[in-house]
Amino acid sequence: MKSRQSFLVVTFLLVVNVSSQAPQGAPSWEGVKDASSVGSSCRMSEDCLYINVYSPQLPSGNETNSLLAVMVWIHGGGFNVGSGSPSLYGPGFLLEKKILLVTFNYRLGALGFLGLSHSEVSLNNGLKDQRAALRWVQQNIERFGGDPARVTLFGESAGGVSVEYQLISPSTSGLFQRAISGSGSVLNPWAYVDPTSAQTRARQLAQLLGCTAEDNNDVYNFLMEASAENITIYQDRVSTVRRSSDGLAFLPTVEDETGNGGDVFLPATPLEILKSGNFNHVPYITGFCSAEGKAWVAHMPPVLWDQLNNNFESFLPYDLNLTIGTNESQQVAALVRKFYFGNETASLATIEQLVNLVTDSWFLQGIHRTVKFLQRHNSTPMYVYQFSYEGRLSYSYIFQFNYPFPGAGHGDDLNYLFTTTYFNYTEFESNSTEMKTVRRMVTLWTNFAKSRELGEGLDLTWEPVGESKQTYLDINTELSVQNLLELHPERSAFCDGLYSEVDN
Repeated sequence: MKSRQSFLVVTFLLVVNVSSQAPQGAPSWEGVKDASSVGSSCRMSEDCLYINVYSPQLPSGNETNSLLAVMVWIHGGGFNVGSGSPSLYGPGFLLEKKILLVTFNYRLGALGFLGLSHSEVSLNNGLKDQRAALRWVQQNIERFGGDPARVTLFGESAGGVSVEYQLISPSTSGLFQRAISGSGSVLNPWAYVDPTSAQTRARQLAQLLGCTAEDNNDVYNFLMEASAENITIYQDRVSTVRRSSDGLAFLPTVEDETGNGGDVFLPATPLEILKSGNFNHVPYITGFCSAEGKAWVAHMPPVLWDQLNNNFESFLPYDLNLTIGTNESQQVAALVRKFYFGNETASLATIEQLVNLVTDSWFLQGIHRTVKFLQRHNSTPMYVYQFSYEGRLSYSYIFQFNYPFPGAGHGDDLNYLFTTTYFNYTEFESNSTEMKTVRRMVTLWTNFAKSRELGEGLDLTWEPVGESKQTYLDINTELSVQNLLELHPERSAFCDGLYSEVDN
């Protein structure tokens, strides 16, 4: 790697009460600030809202034409864990392409997504932290050599979902000019919770912490006295009750002006906003790994195998709006099971079918539907990719999530964009397929950030999705443009049928 100039741990926010307040501006400082170490993550600490800025060079002067394109990364982790740490999201590969990289932390779990309905509680604080980071970039990034008029927002998993939330929020207009979402959509069943369920979960958390009050004011006062550490410990015990596909307790939800001081991030459900077309229209890349469900199935506890066979209904995505136990819900469950498993029992012998079920219901159907709505309303270019390469930098390889069928699992694409402490990269020859894939991924993503033709330098033409061009880029040992309509056509048609009433 070439030498680079890094700026770490720039404080960008100051939060008065970490679980109920929207982010506030951080105080300025005098003199030279030591910004050479990484800040705390937001899983356990209240002092966690930090930005990491990485630049390949110091600012060269006042000439605006020397400013670099900026890429702002949102980490994943189910809105519950994770951070922007360089141990996972190192800048080495990306900085080789002369861009400026920004990563940051945002509040997680109940600290970021407490859904208590109360006039003093600001909802969706984790998303508002992300928005505050984008505002910080607009106000300050030029001092680091970055161009505030060329900001690309990108993320993966819950980070990819977050990118779409920033895309559809009316409060983020002008904060970024391009966006990339990997392995996540606001229409995934684990990406959103309705306000009633959010309120129920907030009260359940208070009860687990020892609160016996019924009045919302008393519940609010109790939670405000609880420590961030205790909230974090007990939040994982909050039951989502409904379904296996709804295992994340604290998630984004619809808000109104009552408890947000007029600062509304999400005024309607994601589906309603996408249907309306009232979102930020910017050039957009969205995509997924070819076998997203592999990583989840690898950790599937034995009890869930029994649940698959004895209570398959609990695996239906909640956003189908079905009530468990009703005839309609049971009929749909039988239909889904028949489609994916036929007459076979769910077992290791049918693990490929299970991976397909998880891949489709948790990821692909939401991404596919988002593409449909964006294509209907968006006037700017949109591109679709599938990452299907299986290499030694993939998490499936590291943790041996290998099964006797092809495909890249959830997160397998990350280490081809970022350096990580998992590897000694000198062990990989420059002409290895791993390093070729790194160069291709980084070139594609940074070309997009620089407003270049995406295939520049790769002998590739990657065209946007349109009425006459339904194509996607398959990223494997080689790059190839494929027909999107021929990607799992039977599975896509089946999922379209399941969601036809929801989407219309």
